[in-house]
Amino acid sequence: MRKFIINISLFFLPVALLLMNYMLLLVFRENVGDLATLGKIFYEKGYHEKFKIDDSARCFVCDVPIDKIPESAVAVCFGDSFSRQSHSYLQNVGQSLGEIVYNVTFSGDKSPEDAALSFLESDIHPKPEYLIVESCERYCIPRLYWLDFDNVATIKEIRDNEEKTDKRKNVIKSFSNNFVAYYRRKVGIDDDKVLVSRLDRRFFTAEDKEDLLISYFEDTIHYSPQYIDGATQKLGQLNDMAKKQGVALFYLVAPNKSTLYAPYVKGDVIFSVLLRNNSPFDTIPYVFNPLKVLGPDVDNGQKDIYYSDDSHWTPQTANIVGTEFGNVIKERSEKTF
Repeated sequence: MRKFIINISLFFLPVALLLMNYMLLLVFRENVGDLATLGKIFYEKGYHEKFKIDDSARCFVCDVPIDKIPESAVAVCFGDSFSRQSHSYLQNVGQSLGEIVYNVTFSGDKSPEDAALSFLESDIHPKPEYLIVESCERYCIPRLYWLDFDNVATIKEIRDNEEKTDKRKNVIKSFSNNFVAYYRRKVGIDDDKVLVSRLDRRFFTAEDKEDLLISYFEDTIHYSPQYIDGATQKLGQLNDMAKKQGVALFYLVAPNKSTLYAPYVKGDVIFSVLLRNNSPFDTIPYVFNPLKVLGPDVDNGQKDIYYSDDSHWTPQTANIVGTEFGNVIKERSEKTF
């Protein structure tokens, strides 16, 4: 009996120690933001709770599948993760326009640009007055460059692909709880996807990490002028397609967190900053660059414009961007259409 107990103890002891280690981390620290999770960097509990989400304008946003956009829709958005957050800038856009913004949910291998192209190519009528496409800075150039106007997916294909992806995610999720995910990162998997830098001043209120910039290594990828030119030409084609159908297209490029803080990074890290100065999108009137609104704020030392542990902006920033973007949409549409 004693030998059996010893054998059982030897088997369960490592598991118990690992579980205790994880629970201690879970109790005293937390791993919430996408960058912190990927880079296994723990923050004090409650960091995200510091930022209040304003629910007052939530009625101006409605998530819908691509095949369920109502005929009465005035404003429709195909967006990236910045548009899908519960504290999305879209609620302020809707409030500025006085209209509900229908945020189209989709998944799979389609980009917001792909999905918007499929929507414009479809026989869904009537089309909305405003079409918003939001894309992250780190992805917008390749997404636009590879936009294929000769091989457009149908709405049904997008929905079928979405259902397959959702089923696959559910299976993955069932095997990827916090315990397994933490120790998977602990052994070094995904380490090369996160870049940690120091800033020359404190831009965050995260305890012990006020001057820590966490970003994606993808933010250091620089695109050739020819590649950028090809991407902007495709964007022009998308705009022409929308305009022919009486739709006002607005393209929002969500800045990389690293782009906003690039001038204050210590060391020799060279980020790709498409939106900082002489942006390739500066001469395109229907492109909205939030950096022009947020740049002066960060230059003045405003804290927590973006989350310290995450690649997204905070709810307060979403409100600022959304309000300004909504005003821009109204002004430009009145002049153009």
